[in-house]
Amino acid sequence: MRDERGSSWDDARDRQRHQHPAIDHGQNVVRGQQWAGQYGDQAGHDEQGYYDQQGYGYPQQQGGYGDPGYYDQQGYGYPPGQGYPEQGYPEQGYPEQGYDPRYDQGGYDPRYDQGGGYDPRYDEGYYDQGGYGQQYPEQEYQTGSFIEQGFGDFGADDRRGRRLDDTGSTARTTGRNKRVVDEPPPRRGKEKKKKKRRGRGPVTFFIVMIMLGAVAFGAYYGYGKFKDYFNAPDYSGEGSGTAVVHIQGSGADIAQALFKAGVVKSTKAFISAASNDPGSQKIQAGWYKLQLKMSAKSALQWLEAVDAHGTPTHLYVIKVTVTEGELSIDIYNQLAKASGKPVQQFIDAAKDPFALGVDHAWFDTPRDDGRPMVTNNEKGFKYPAMIEGFLFPATYSFDPDATPKAMLSKMVETFNEVTGPKGLNFMATAKNSTKLPPYEALIAASIAQMEASTAADMAGVTEVLYNRIYRPTDAGKALGLDSEVNYFLRMTGRDAKTSEQLKASEINDPNDPYRTHGVGGFPPGAISNPGMDALKAAIFPDKNHRQDAWFQTLPGSPAVVFAQTHAEFCQQNHRC
Repeated sequence: MRDERGSSWDDARDRQRHQHPAIDHGQNVVRGQQWAGQYGDQAGHDEQGYYDQQGYGYPQQQGGYGDPGYYDQQGYGYPPGQGYPEQGYPEQGYPEQGYDPRYDQGGYDPRYDQGGGYDPRYDEGYYDQGGYGQQYPEQEYQTGSFIEQGFGDFGADDRRGRRLDDTGSTARTTGRNKRVVDEPPPRRGKEKKKKKRRGRGPVTFFIVMIMLGAVAFGAYYGYGKFKDYFNAPDYSGEGSGTAVVHIQGSGADIAQALFKAGVVKSTKAFISAASNDPGSQKIQAGWYKLQLKMSAKSALQWLEAVDAHGTPTHLYVIKVTVTEGELSIDIYNQLAKASGKPVQQFIDAAKDPFALGVDHAWFDTPRDDGRPMVTNNEKGFKYPAMIEGFLFPATYSFDPDATPKAMLSKMVETFNEVTGPKGLNFMATAKNSTKLPPYEALIAASIAQMEASTAADMAGVTEVLYNRIYRPTDAGKALGLDSEVNYFLRMTGRDAKTSEQLKASEINDPNDPYRTHGVGGFPPGAISNPGMDALKAAIFPDKNHRQDAWFQTLPGSPAVVFAQTHAEFCQQNHRC
């Protein structure tokens, strides 16, 4: 059996050498692929006939795979002298007797028919230099069969078994025994049929349209930002409507505040306008009243505009004018109306006069008139009493975000400035000139503010008050003030009345802690918020009225009439 196989091998090899003398048979690398691929046609080695003529694998030929003695000691498929590798058949998975159990009686794997089907050993690389029996090293052929590596389509383009590239070249790569392959050749034998994908056309189109829309939107948005950066958006004209803006900080801060309030269309437009205008450096901090959708130039001009005194023309503040003699409850209502804040917030803030800045010294000196000191919550009062007299009358400007406490504190601060050492020095002067406790002088000023309308009359009134309480007169020490009765009515939630409208029960109400009819001395606290003239009158009374014990105003005239005796008083007013 060996001699027959060997002679067949020698005859076939000799014929191929004569036909292809250029082949170098000394290189092992050409034994497998090149032998089968290059000489398939000339040697009659087509896909099926090749194995017929050489007797490889068909059971009809003598010595085929079905022959138990097919594999001998040299192994069929090797040129003479090559022999088998040292590992022998068992290492390659072959029985020692030379018969591979993978082959049945017909010489074929039962999965394939006898018509030249696919040999599974292709996938395992069982091609040696010239025949079957040896597996090539992994570094040369990798894993898988020749067909998987692109070597199985013999003679597809070149009749000598070499695949042509697009240019007709049969050049190899620089790697060993590797062909230039555009795509893997089809597998031989049975193949799985690829399932046809269905229903992806509309979905793909929809996804593509969404992506295109997103790209278009991004491009449009990006262009808008790009355009806005280099061409600052701006309104035209002076706009309309009302916008109150707090202006402070740097030019960038001002621009941002105007932009957020809707005054300018972009911060860049305002910054550009301000950078070209030196007057922008003189903009004063504060709240400004502007208009919506103004051009950057117009907004800048509004902020720069000032009056003859240098006060910004468009400065927006809450302005409140507290008149002389105004009661605290009226001030609360006025502030609430101007600021839009609840009146109760002002009432609550006034409950702690010391937190608003009132000096404790006003209440620390004992009184000389024998009356109790005022308390914050007098009997029957609905409003705080101690704050009365310390809310100095003036015109105030408050920022829109000022709190009720801040507003009342501002008024107390003004009072402290007016009556402090740098002002009237009220406390010290009262002690030195009138010898009165400062708080009693303050109460005298609050009464003079309610009873008289001129500075001269106020000074005369305070002198009479001191005469009645501290100097013996025929009038006694009770002041008998109708202005005090009206104060009590107001603080208990009722309306004030004229002297003619007041009832005897109201004048002599025993529940009135401020009562001055039939009770000597000053009321426990101030009954109004006196102004500058009344404060001066309290510490600088008119001594020309040292003998007077009575005063009153006559119908139809604001002037105060003074009298030394009760008879003179009754003669003046015709009511006694």
